[in-house]
Amino acid sequence: MLCCCQAFTAHGQITSPKGRFEVNVVKGCAPLQVTAENTSPFAPTQVPIVWNMNWDGDESTIEVDPEQTAASATYTYTTPGTYKILQVIGNQNDPIDTITIEVMEPLAPQFNAYNCINNAVYVDFSEEDYYDALIIKNGEGQIDTLSTSTNDHIIYQYANQGNYIISVEGLFDGALQSCNPKDTLVTTFDGDMFARVDIDLVRVDGIQSFEIAYDELPPNIPYQLEASENGSNNFEVVVDLPPASSVFTLDDPDFDTQENFYCFRVVAVNLCNPAENIPSNTVCSIALQANPEDLQNRITWQSEGFTEYQLTRNVNPITALSATEYIDTDVECQEEYSYNIIAETSGAVSISSTETITAISNSISSAPQSLNVNLQSISAALTWPSVAEATIYYIYRSEDGGNSQLYDSLQISSSSGLSYIDPQELMTDIRYCYELSYRDACGNESELSEEACILIPRQATVLFPNAFTPNGDGLNDSFEYKANLLQSVQFQIFNRWGELLFSTTEVGTGWDGSYRGKIAPQGTYLYVLDVVDELGNSFRKSGKFTLLTSRP
Repeated sequence: MLCCCQAFTAHGQITSPKGRFEVNVVKGCAPLQVTAENTSPFAPTQVPIVWNMNWDGDESTIEVDPEQTAASATYTYTTPGTYKILQVIGNQNDPIDTITIEVMEPLAPQFNAYNCINNAVYVDFSEEDYYDALIIKNGEGQIDTLSTSTNDHIIYQYANQGNYIISVEGLFDGALQSCNPKDTLVTTFDGDMFARVDIDLVRVDGIQSFEIAYDELPPNIPYQLEASENGSNNFEVVVDLPPASSVFTLDDPDFDTQENFYCFRVVAVNLCNPAENIPSNTVCSIALQANPEDLQNRITWQSEGFTEYQLTRNVNPITALSATEYIDTDVECQEEYSYNIIAETSGAVSISSTETITAISNSISSAPQSLNVNLQSISAALTWPSVAEATIYYIYRSEDGGNSQLYDSLQISSSSGLSYIDPQELMTDIRYCYELSYRDACGNESELSEEACILIPRQATVLFPNAFTPNGDGLNDSFEYKANLLQSVQFQIFNRWGELLFSTTEVGTGWDGSYRGKIAPQGTYLYVLDVVDELGNSFRKSGKFTLLTSRP
């Protein structure tokens, strides 16, 4: 037998605080039998000695019955809890003495038995924190009592391969009896049966987690998962693997599976001699990064132990590589692409995370051309030729030379010319300037167009020609005024003797030079225009003009 241990020694009789009686035990598992023995200089034949084995602590209830006098008392406690034993010696100034008894629940002790190489067994009770000591029977006739405060395991070396029942009982300090034994069957084996397992799969399962699959773990052998960051050196234990498992999800906030790769191995732990631990194969994860560039996606990764990598895009394999970088130029901007890497070595597979990115284009388109602005009522109407690659237009506006700011946007609604009406009424005597840009299918905004500006005067402006020629040649054939912002008009034409020749209330309608079905004679005429404009102004414009006649 090999062991690292210190013997546990149980105490004898325990004396009461005042030294008047002793008990055989003050702590133990239920059912707990306790015997109290009088050790005072008084005998029951001299004075009454009365016992209460379950005293409630109330001194006012103490009574001395001479007929209950006895040199000792015995009681069995069946329910876990804390109790007091009371001794009362009659005819004394200080008659009472007490002692406290702890009755504990008879829990099964916590321990595990693990196989080691060459018929050795490692009994681990490091997690036992209930009992003060353990009584261990190795199934081959050997019995050891160990303090749990100074020992956490014992190693048994068996002479032959076979089945053995290891029995462990809990013991409290000062107790005479152990509690509730727990048995476990172990089958010892030689070195050939101390099994190595192999990793079948390492898959990145998130920014800080992995799924690791391996051969099913045999019973009674502890296995640990070890990891090394960015290479297969300096392995450290990260977790004890669950018994009989074959898949484990490792989640650790210290991991960064995109920036680093991690190499894993499963180690069969020979607790009796760690120098004889048996590691599995080593399989490394793949740290994958995918970044969009100008009409191409750059895919890079880091790992170790593989000679070839299979790159997939949108679940479909696209190429096998020995390098660790690939530039995908077969992309369209604003389209999503999902990539991952699969690699294999000696039957073990490593799968990276799946990285999804949206392709981009960084090119800046030229500015829209031919932006025009005109008054429409008391607002601004913008027009421009459409741009084939535009998906949305942005309208910028400034006032009186201030900074141009994004003002509105316009979705595509026509494949020819486009127009936009400023939804706000413009203020008079303020110069408004507009600029235009557009966003293309790749999400890029073009440069700004040249400014197109407009100003609304305080009242409508009306302009008249000083002559016209109603000769049918298509040029200047009617007498018309030019104006904007007109709400209502009355337009009249008079000859020089004050005779009314023409009158209309239709905005924008001129005189064609006729009177009573004939072209009026050449000469000087008068016009009168009464106006109400859209700014609320009422005013009159009047003057002279010349009608010229000539043969077409």
